[in-house]
Amino acid sequence: MGEGNPKDIEQNPIGNELQVEVSIPKKFEVKMVDASSLGDYELWVFIASLLCNFLVGFVVAYISNTIKDREPLYLSITIMLGILFILSIKMVFVKRKKMTIEKKIIKMGLSKSGDE
Repeated sequence: MGEGNPKDIEQNPIGNELQVEVSIPKKFEVKMVDASSLGDYELWVFIASLLCNFLVGFVVAYISNTIKDREPLYLSITIMLGILFILSIKMVFVKRKKMTIEKKIIKMGLSKSGDE
């Protein structure tokens, strides 16, 4: 199927009956971030979500444990995962703050163009 072949192009089923009007505000802000900072942030969010899942799993295992010999093991793993989860959440907020602090505001204007 050729992309530029006129035979493959379908005609507009609506014809000239459709009119679209777009309303935009007089001022809007576009936020841009450094891609490497965004990558670090997303990585720490992923790590925190994994640790949260593991933490919940071991909390449930600790609560539902019926073998007393395993209780210290489940408790120590739960505490370790809790500490790692708190540290990863802290890193998420540090990376998020770093992305929002380093910014420069550039004001740009647009002019009207086209026939009215």
